[in-house]
Amino acid sequence: YDPCDDTPYLGFPPECFLYHPAGLHLGNGLMFNFHAPLSNGEIDVQGVCTGMETIPPIFMPPLMEQNMPNVADFIGKSGGIVAAHPASGTMHLCIDDDIYHPRLCMYHTDDADIDGMIGEALEFDARPFMPTPTVLRNKLCKKREADPDICKGPFNNITYPYPWTQHL
Repeated sequence: YDPCDDTPYLGFPPECFLYHPAGLHLGNGLMFNFHAPLSNGEIDVQGVCTGMETIPPIFMPPLMEQNMPNVADFIGKSGGIVAAHPASGTMHLCIDDDIYHPRLCMYHTDDADIDGMIGEALEFDARPFMPTPTVLRNKLCKKREADPDICKGPFNNITYPYPWTQHL
């Protein structure tokens, strides 16, 4: 994944792919997203950082060394960590009635029912897949170009300005 890369993949333009943040897959099927702290004090929830800037060797040490006391119970109750991966682009095809004519769709079939959660506290990312239309990708790319070091952390300070994930 790279918001500045307009290269088609398998003939599909970048707009056909959803942004899937880096993070951990848990034993119960949930995704524990890694939202990188950006050097400008923001947190990367839209996909500023590339796949290479979000590889597990970057985010696993801060998780294990600084943030594990905050999340160990949740991870344990969720079946433990079963996989880790960098930010990526993913394509979801939905099938209605005709298996030979799938359509691009934004949501994974296992995603939470957002409307059914209105009024409830959200302790976990409900949408681990997000569309990245051209206008948004261009905005994210300009942010990267203006500050080439924006995705270099800090990753070892869970209080600056937030922990690396919103689950506390």
